[in-house]
Amino acid sequence: MRRDATTISRHGSARRRLPAAAAKAQNPLNKRETLLAPTAKGRQVVDRADGERRQVLDQLDQDARAAAVWAPARFADAASALTIAAEDK
Repeated sequence: MRRDATTISRHGSARRRLPAAAAKAQNPLNKRETLLAPTAKGRQVVDRADGERRQVLDQLDQDARAAAVWAPARFADAASALTIAAEDK
């Protein structure tokens, strides 16, 4: 996973919205980093979201299901390419 300010900000934002979902600890190898690990409640939230996502996918035909998986990956690839190009300038 690429680690940048956006990723860190996104994790921090999720931590503020769901404080009981993640345990926070300082990284002993790098004092500037904070480690987040899911709590039992956080794992329940993820499991419930995964179950709901599977129910939606089960309602789609094979082509629609493939597109639902393919489209976000292509979007992420395109966004990554834009970020890399901006960093090169």
